[in-house]
Amino acid sequence: PKLPERANIEFDLNWTSSPSIYINLCTDNFAGYTSGNSYCVRLTRSSALLYKYTAKKNRRHSARVGNTAKLNLSNTSKSAHISLRIDKPRHSIALVINGRLITQWTDNGQFAGLGNGLMFTSRTSAPMRLSNLRISHWNSGLPATLKPKTGSAPSDSLRLVNNDTLSGKVGTI
Repeated sequence: PKLPERANIEFDLNWTSSPSIYINLCTDNFAGYTSGNSYCVRLTRSSALLYKYTAKKNRRHSARVGNTAKLNLSNTSKSAHISLRIDKPRHSIALVINGRLITQWTDNGQFAGLGNGLMFTSRTSAPMRLSNLRISHWNSGLPATLKPKTGSAPSDSLRLVNNDTLSGKVGTI
C-alpha cells in the first residue's frame, strides 16, 4: 500500500537498558539504513536526529536535516509511545513522544523519501520491543505547548483538540 502524503506512524517502544534505534521513513531500499532514498530518525535515550539519504546512479549522499533534539528517556519507565508525523508536501517530519511534541524538522530541499517502506534498525545489543505499530492518515495537527501565564493569579489551562484554550480555576472533575 502507498504511504499517505500526510502520515502518522506510531508505535510503542520498550527497552531494557537504553533505547537506540534508527527508523527509516519512506524508503525505497531495505539493504541498509543508508541505502536508497529515505529519511532516518536516529533515536537514543538523550537525542533525536534526522538524516536524509539519496542514491542516484551509484552515488549516495547523506545530510543531516535540522537540529538535534534533546531527550531524556532515561527517567521514563523504559517505554514510550512514539509518533512520527510525515508531511510530504511541506517536506517536514515531526517527532511526538508520549503525546508531547519534541521537534519538527523541515527539509529545505526536495523530499528525499521516494518509497513507501518503513524500516527499523536496532543500534544496540540490549533487547528492545516494538509493538502496536499503526500507520494512518494525519490531519497535520500537532500537540501544542502550553506556555505558563505571567502574573500573580495562578490559573489552570486546558487546550482542546482544535487548539482552543480555556483557563481558570478547576474546582472538581
